[in-house]
Amino acid sequence: MQLFLKLDAIDISILDAFLNDGRASLRDVARETSLSTPTVSSHLSRLMKGRLIKKFVPLLNLDAIDQGIVSVVTLKVPPSEVNTLAKRRVYASWNISCPRQSRTAVA
Repeated sequence: MQLFLKLDAIDISILDAFLNDGRASLRDVARETSLSTPTVSSHLSRLMKGRLIKKFVPLLNLDAIDQGIVSVVTLKVPPSEVNTLAKRRVYASWNISCPRQSRTAVA
């Protein structure tokens, strides 16, 4: 069983297009990437079936609201890819506050 999808240049260009505009149509992405709409569709289906893309969600402008939002992000990557992933472009910015809390074990 293969745990990780192998991404090719087409996959990466499609992902980049959707990261720039998650609401883009397949036709828009095809135009932006110089691919055919069926090619974009088949690659997107494979990425979703492989669970690289779980779903499309809005990226909130946290400065526009007067409330804190708690978010947990977990990445699973093979140890050999950690440095490569860390050097990649960041597609979002964030403010992180991690107050130190003491925990008491209850038996």
